Amino acid sequence: SDAFVQAETGSGKTFSYLLPIIHRVLLLSSGGDKQIHRDSGVFAIIVSPTRELDKQVHTVLEQLIRPFPWLVSTAITGGESKKAEKARIRKGVNFLVATPGRLADHIDNTKALNLGTVRWLILDEGDRLMDLGFEDDLKKAIETLRDIAIVTETDKGTPLDTLPDRRVTVLCSATMKMNVQKLGEM
Repeated sequence: SDAFVQAETGSGKTFSYLLPIIHRVLLLSSGGDKQIHRDSGVFAIIVSPTRELDKQVHTVLEQLIRPFPWLVSTAITGGESKKAEKARIRKGVNFLVATPGRLADHIDNTKALNLGTVRWLILDEGDRLMDLGFEDDLKKAIETLRDIAIVTETDKGTPLDTLPDRRVTVLCSATMKMNVQKLGEM
């Protein structure tokens, strides 16, 4: 189900959404010759408002997937080389941690970014996302994901049956301001 997580900063929100996502993705790799790899697609997009928060979330994610070298994550943020980010996306990534502006930019300009496998959109620090004026970029990402058909298997034929049947959106916020409720309605 979609979820709205309200908890103070430092309370473990990042773990509360990352652990179940990683668990479900790992179930895809639990046996048989059909294995998940970096080129299996992006399964989750985590959006956070600043470069610093992006790096923080990405560091936690990297630590969690370290024992599983076939899973790959990357962070895309403003101020970094777009060319290098495109190259990483082209090589394949399963978890994408992004700032809203850079995500919107890659949705528009990076052909290799295939969103058909995305099952989770996490909007972290929703209050700060709205306070910093990212409403249009977030609306673009949400609408783009809504318009893209969900694929049921990877390009190599691996079934994605342990993943949710639809896209799940999780909105995390320390506060419940009106602008966060507006984001929740989006």
